[in-house]
Amino acid sequence: MSIEDVTIDEVMRSIGKDKQPKVMMLEEGSTVRDAFNILGAQGCLSAPVTGIEGIFRGIVDVQDLLSVVVTACGDSVPTGSALSALLDKTLVGLTEGRDVGFLPAGLSRKRKLRDVVHDVFNRLRVHRLFINDCDAEVTGIFTQSDVLKFLARSADAVPKTTLAEVELASKPVISVPEEATALSAFIKMAEQRLHLAAVVGADGVLTGVISSSDLRGMAESDFPLLEKPVNEFRKAPKSHHSPSPPDAISFPSSTSLTDVITRLAATGAHGGFVVDEAGRPVGVLTLTDLLVYLFP
Repeated sequence: MSIEDVTIDEVMRSIGKDKQPKVMMLEEGSTVRDAFNILGAQGCLSAPVTGIEGIFRGIVDVQDLLSVVVTACGDSVPTGSALSALLDKTLVGLTEGRDVGFLPAGLSRKRKLRDVVHDVFNRLRVHRLFINDCDAEVTGIFTQSDVLKFLARSADAVPKTTLAEVELASKPVISVPEEATALSAFIKMAEQRLHLAAVVGADGVLTGVISSSDLRGMAESDFPLLEKPVNEFRKAPKSHHSPSPPDAISFPSSTSLTDVITRLAATGAHGGFVVDEAGRPVGVLTLTDLLVYLFP
């Protein structure tokens, strides 16, 4: 079957994701504290938000929640009443002004993969969407990573070219030094509206990555960990057990697109870095970059 004819349902079946547990929902009146703790306990990075009568308001993720705190502090995590005041804010407003990663009319599993990637992931610049087949209940989650896993099994659908030849990963890299705190890294990422940053040594060589995936499993009680250096923060156990986030993925510019997709799909990483001969990051490659190129 041509990639042009593949449906979302066929992709989900191909990668073994056709049967999913019930999707957790957050209410718009929930507090940032409640949402953070619920997502942490479930090991989730995001959830759909509903308002009055179950009407969908949008999506909120852990980085959105953390931004409420980090954008209001300086070099240290707020404590006591200052932290409580921030965490007691509701989710109202967090989804405003953002395109939503689901279709209010319901995303049918029969929709073509190309249409969904082009019209939703690429146009709205979202990383995941929620499937609402019957307009009453969210029945599944479909992500950019799911698309890559499918493409990794469908090598013929990937152009035989390299990163350098198609000038992918040409965006400038946002990097932080190893000694930087996780808090300062997330503040920088919030300012740039990014979900990952390179961690580099004194010589500029890539030594790690910090991303929104590192927030999985966190609860309110884990906030002091944000004052640790980035690599220590990533390794520190969180309140809720969760899989270790992917290590930094790097490629020379001569890497084939097929190899890039295979590595990202295998690790579950949301992006990687193009490095020079010395191992210094010179470009960042996100899943959005790949999908925009593959599904113009």
